[in-house]
Amino acid sequence: MSARSVIGVDIGGTKIAVARFSDAIEGEVLAAPTPRGPEAIIATVIELSRAASGSRPVAGIGVGSAGTFDPSGTVIHATALIPGWTGTRIAASLAEALGVPVVALNDVHAAALAESQRGAGAGFTRVLTTTVGTGVGGAFVHDGVVDVGRTGSAGSIGHIRVPGIDRVCSCGAVGHVEAVASGPGMERTFVELGGATLGLREIGERAKAGDEVARAAIDAGGAALGSGLAAAATLYDPDVIVIGGGAAELGKLLFDTTNSVYRAESLRLMRDVEIRPARLGVTATIVGAALAIQRSLR
Repeated sequence: MSARSVIGVDIGGTKIAVARFSDAIEGEVLAAPTPRGPEAIIATVIELSRAASGSRPVAGIGVGSAGTFDPSGTVIHATALIPGWTGTRIAASLAEALGVPVVALNDVHAAALAESQRGAGAGFTRVLTTTVGTGVGGAFVHDGVVDVGRTGSAGSIGHIRVPGIDRVCSCGAVGHVEAVASGPGMERTFVELGGATLGLREIGERAKAGDEVARAAIDAGGAALGSGLAAAATLYDPDVIVIGGGAAELGKLLFDTTNSVYRAESLRLMRDVEIRPARLGVTATIVGAALAIQRSLR
């Protein structure tokens, strides 16, 4: 029997994306720029969800978004990526407006759920996932269930402290993985090493062309990420590690150093864990959010 048709939503700092989903995404992914303010964001999600639903009813809506959530689908903590987001009752607001059940979860948790069931982690029981983009997030999926922890913050690989890093992280603490391994972190390192102010994609192109400063900036990010994954693996003992997010598009430039440092710093019994690139790309959060509401409906 086909899975029940639902709506999957991805709320990001710059873009909101929505799609209808049953066993896979149906039709096109609808998107709009993320407006300023929680009320405007909720209104945009409602508009896009109605458009994605069309004339056919849906059983529910799953939302993946930046932030930490309580079980009711309310944002209990968020960074400045989405100003004023803390306290937003996402699930309740959408359920009231659209008349269907709604679940809301962290976007990295949603992407991890998708990768564990439909992507690079499919077929494994214990999947450790990290996303490397504007920040560095992470999640642990066990038997198809995301372990969010007591506060909803479990898997925050980007906020593991790495010796030798003295840079302030987005969370305000010093020395975290995210401060060096995120896209902005590698861009900042490039400038500090004498490079120009460039986006990560262009830094990657320069590294591929033999620019030693660009390569050093990416190596620093990859090393910090490898250290963070080694620490996380010690706690979770995963079957496989999946890396996604925009920075993962650097491919071997990032993965070679991450792999090398991970295997040097992880426990001997965990050195054979494969580190894989994510497969679902920009649709991962939409797919994971849709899978989460389908599971809730069952």
